Amino acid sequence: MRFSFIIPAYQNKDLLLNCLKALNYQEGYVRDEYEVIVIDDGSNYPLYPFIENINQNYDLDYLYLDRDELSSRSRARNHGLKVARGEYIIFIDADIIVKPDYLAELDRVYRMEAEAMVVGTRLMLRDNVTYQDICNKSVFNKFSLTADKPEMFDFRLPIFDELSYNSSAMKFPYIYGLTCNLAVPKSKIELAGGFDEELIFWGIEDIELSYRLYKAGVKVIINSKLEVLHQLHGNHGNFVEEDKIEGLYKNIDVFLRKHRGVLPLSDEEVYAFFSSIATRYNMLEARKNNPLKLKFEFSEKQDLEMLKETIEKISDWEGHELEIYDFIEDTDLDIWIQLLGKRKSSIRYYPMTMKFIFEKREAVYEKI
Repeated sequence: MRFSFIIPAYQNKDLLLNCLKALNYQEGYVRDEYEVIVIDDGSNYPLYPFIENINQNYDLDYLYLDRDELSSRSRARNHGLKVARGEYIIFIDADIIVKPDYLAELDRVYRMEAEAMVVGTRLMLRDNVTYQDICNKSVFNKFSLTADKPEMFDFRLPIFDELSYNSSAMKFPYIYGLTCNLAVPKSKIELAGGFDEELIFWGIEDIELSYRLYKAGVKVIINSKLEVLHQLHGNHGNFVEEDKIEGLYKNIDVFLRKHRGVLPLSDEEVYAFFSSIATRYNMLEARKNNPLKLKFEFSEKQDLEMLKETIEKISDWEGHELEIYDFIEDTDLDIWIQLLGKRKSSIRYYPMTMKFIFEKREAVYEKI
């Protein structure tokens, strides 16, 4: 078993049905290569009768946990980890729709670095998805990222557009390791001890685990092609909904007690930071005052090896800032740059598909 999806669920059977149905469509993977584990975290009605026949192409395991004062997403996911058989654990939520090339995109990373923590992004849907949309697969063509719909952007996308998609150039890349779309080798999670079950409220239990994995030496890789669809429900308008703020602050109290000094911020700034995931504290690791900026446009595939040699050589010099604009996006350049690690000069990598979207978005805003 290569991959195990672990999905905590509570109450909403319709979102979960869409999620599980879409997981049947993984291209190039057969039943004994991936499994799905649903942890029902004490729903008022057991979810299993609604989902027991949903899996045509994968093994489905269902666990029901009685709900009590210690119930949490951390505890639910840890129960899933106990029964997971996969070499790699994929964390998504019950409101997530995974695209057919998802596992192939994960393998693109793991063929190059078997022990990486892979961070994907999401598209925040503003329309409801029907079960028929999933059955006829129209959902995968119906929604796409466009400049005129900024409300659909994952909050991390503008940050990556500013900082780059190179995690190795960031000071704190682990703060983007969110379990709406995250993959980690099972062996690394087990060494880290799983999720911290003291974090029983909403928020940052995934970032806390990502921090411990990062501290233990697990590389963070951002895969801009590993995009999932986040189904409409609740309020997508704010990163943290108002009714979750109190619980989030309680989780932050636990984080501060266990990891004080991790971020160079006062306690008040840490609360604000995790409430908004602010960008200003995550500037490029190697950025210098008035660096010499060098821009490279990658548009001819035959130039790939020469470009790699140039990047590796120049990034080992002090005082430069390399900007790489990838017009091709079907090579391993995006992963290779991140695997270079921290360099004396910073490397900013941008897939031009995303760059064009944000440039067009700015033009739209200027007209308004």
